[in-house]
Amino acid sequence: MSIGHSVADSSKYQLSSTQPSYRSNKATLFLASLLLAPASAASADGHSASAAGMAHAMIIEPLTVREIAPLQFGTIAVGPGQSGAITVDSANGTVTYGGGLEKVCSSNTLCEASPALFGVNGEANRAYRVEVPSAATASHSGTGFSLPVDGIKVSVESAGGVEEFRGLLDAGGRGMFRVGGTLRVPVDSPTGNYRANLKMVVTYD
Repeated sequence: MSIGHSVADSSKYQLSSTQPSYRSNKATLFLASLLLAPASAASADGHSASAAGMAHAMIIEPLTVREIAPLQFGTIAVGPGQSGAITVDSANGTVTYGGGLEKVCSSNTLCEASPALFGVNGEANRAYRVEVPSAATASHSGTGFSLPVDGIKVSVESAGGVEEFRGLLDAGGRGMFRVGGTLRVPVDSPTGNYRANLKMVVTYD
């Protein structure tokens, strides 16, 4: 069984400005007449100043993300009248089976469960953050029956080690992260293939 993923990234910026307004033309003329005389005197005495400002902008490499391997819960079986769960650890890849669930292997099936692996590319030595939903639903390819996937976690690999949700791109602008979670199989779940989609957001931190 495989879990697919999609990646989204978005940001918005807004600038606004306000200017003073006056209630009537009479008030406007009155204010101008009060200010004209001092302004002329200041100019004649040389009491004026000017300043130069600066605007700064930096353009950096955009973030790109690619799936190297999907989250796999493998080929599993559950006894009649039993339920169970399988957990794939995102940090070390440890797989734990619970309840009446067990791994089943044959020559034509994928047996091994493993976390998803993603590669990240962007600006060198920049920090980034990964956001994932805490839960998802895996649907049967034929019947539409669904299995819950929860406890979804991210482990990011960077120069500082493995962290949760946050990483640092290396000197070449590269990074990796893994995704794991728990698939729960209730009693009398239909046999077949199940698939879920996870929407993840990867942004500069």
